[in-house]
Amino acid sequence: MSTATSGAAAISLGTGRLLTVAVWVASVALAGYAATPTIGLLLGAAAMLGFASGYFDAGINTHVALRHGARAMGAIHAGYGIGATLGPLLMTGLLNTDQSWRWGFWLLAAFQVVVAVLFVSNEDGWTSSPPRQDTGRRRLPPVAWWALLVFALYAAVEIGLGQWAFTLLTEGRNMSDSVGGLAVTGLYGGMTAARLLLGGYGHRLSPVALSTAGTVVALAGVAALWWAPTGWIAVAATVVTGFALGPIFPLQTMLTPRRVGAAGTATLVGYQIAAASVGAIAVPGAIGLLVDRYEVAVIAPALTAAAALLVVADLMLRRAGNRAPASS
Repeated sequence: MSTATSGAAAISLGTGRLLTVAVWVASVALAGYAATPTIGLLLGAAAMLGFASGYFDAGINTHVALRHGARAMGAIHAGYGIGATLGPLLMTGLLNTDQSWRWGFWLLAAFQVVVAVLFVSNEDGWTSSPPRQDTGRRRLPPVAWWALLVFALYAAVEIGLGQWAFTLLTEGRNMSDSVGGLAVTGLYGGMTAARLLLGGYGHRLSPVALSTAGTVVALAGVAALWWAPTGWIAVAATVVTGFALGPIFPLQTMLTPRRVGAAGTATLVGYQIAAASVGAIAVPGAIGLLVDRYEVAVIAPALTAAAALLVVADLMLRRAGNRAPASS
């Protein structure tokens, strides 16, 4: 919900103030995780963290899309991959040393406080707000609807594979838990590596062509995972799919101003992240229902179908973008 309203919030408060408030709220929510004695308060802290994360995610993506290029967009999304890797390692390390899980959330809350202080100390760099959208142009153009579908299907493939690859490889292909875990680690490692490369060399490549290539290679990777006759091919296919998925989200976000203009960017970025959340929830959940009915063999064909739809949606998005009038 917060991502869908982030555009209006950024225009009203200003990007810097929105991000600062979001980080402070996230700090309080994480501290609530660490301190809460009841499940009710824990759920309240989770809701607070979700709202703060939605505003922060949409706000910083909008800022980079409007004022920076592919290198900056790749860098911030590589940071997401690094954090997604370090967070579980932090919790695992604490639990392996017989420490309470609460210490992990206290540490994360402290880190968020440091980030909030950095935002406040660098306030001059975040004073701008997204342009206010003309009230007569609030309806989304066709290109925006295709963009929403691309984000939903991208998240469906990424999260679906991340959640179900381990089950597919261990229960469906009789691999060991260590190999299954290695494959999932490789999925996110490949994704992060691709985004780091985007941060270094993204300005030299066409963002539209690179994103399309990512969808096609991701489809090939998931199809190879479905076909894989040996364990090492299945693991390699998972890693390649992660590498191919890596640039798609940041590049599609960066292309938003080109599609709807600067004034529509804040709103559409928020909608795109909301669409990604819907895809990340709906498709992996649907796969779970299919697994319950048809066993784990259904995972790979379901993911392949989602990846094929992503390729088609990306093609339609390119065509709609070519037909759309030039945006300022």
